[in-house]
Amino acid sequence: MASFVTLEELKSFHSIDREIFSRLVLTLQRDLGESMQVIGLWLWLEEAGYDNLVNKMLPLPDALVNALADEAVTCLACIETGQLLSPYENYDIALTHSLMQKEISIQFFHDNRISALGGVTKFVNDVCTRAFSDIVQQALYFEGNAAQSTAPQYRQRPMVTGEGSSSASNVRAQVMLPSGLVPLVHPGYSLPFFSGRIVPPHMVAVGANIPQVSPSLDPLGTAISNQQPNLEGILSEEFSSRVNLDSRPPSLSDEVPQEQRTIFLTFSKGYPISEGEVMRFFTRKYGDCIETIYMQEVDENVQALYARLVIREASTIATILKGKDKVKFVINGKHVWARRYVPKKQRS
Repeated sequence: MASFVTLEELKSFHSIDREIFSRLVLTLQRDLGESMQVIGLWLWLEEAGYDNLVNKMLPLPDALVNALADEAVTCLACIETGQLLSPYENYDIALTHSLMQKEISIQFFHDNRISALGGVTKFVNDVCTRAFSDIVQQALYFEGNAAQSTAPQYRQRPMVTGEGSSSASNVRAQVMLPSGLVPLVHPGYSLPFFSGRIVPPHMVAVGANIPQVSPSLDPLGTAISNQQPNLEGILSEEFSSRVNLDSRPPSLSDEVPQEQRTIFLTFSKGYPISEGEVMRFFTRKYGDCIETIYMQEVDENVQALYARLVIREASTIATILKGKDKVKFVINGKHVWARRYVPKKQRS
């Protein structure tokens, strides 16, 4: 039976997104509302088929995460304006492309603008404002203290006070952002898509004693500042190291028979769940732990009532099942029961 997803369930499901959001607003001190929109964009991209995008960012250094967020803001600006005009049309999102290891460009966001407007707004309002509420409070607290003690002057990102509307999405924007470091953002407040025109960000603190982590990107995306590390090279090295890890000799865990690394899932009749939903849920909650999924083979338009989830490492099963024989998960409001898989030959 479908049920309302509790706040704790939502936070648990989006634990990886919460970690990246925390790095954006606490470590990198990026704008709160804008960072929610950045996460919303990445979640929409995952829904559009760019799998595990946020999960891939976890091992990356802060400078790379910050640069990826800057590229996301550029994409958001294209979505908002609906135009491919300078300085956006030639902007190179090479880091995002490298991370995804899949074809993507600014043109993609322009061509899918209407879908993106609705998708990002949905994720910001339905997910980010709830799942990140405690992080928002923490950021506001620290920013408020910083403003009172040091009062550094910032070149603000153009997330300006005002109203805006989009005929494509019929979304009316009403965001009030006071000057300084403390935007008026409250948990549970439904953020609109944009409060005003956004351009590629270059927030630089003047006189503030904080690390300068923001990469200085050329406005047209044609080059990365010579004063900054070669971020694209770092990202390439990061993926090369992962390839090397993936090519290592099989470990003892890898040699465990598949049937001993399998979880059996059962679904509620009348509440169909797709293979993609299962994959996204467990990947987001436990990382890249799934080797394969075997859904019940059924005719077209017939609901699958069970599935076998093969885990890469046998030890992960204990984490997923929390030491119990049977546990319940809620995937998009639908109940799913999980237990260790027992082959028929062992049951007979």
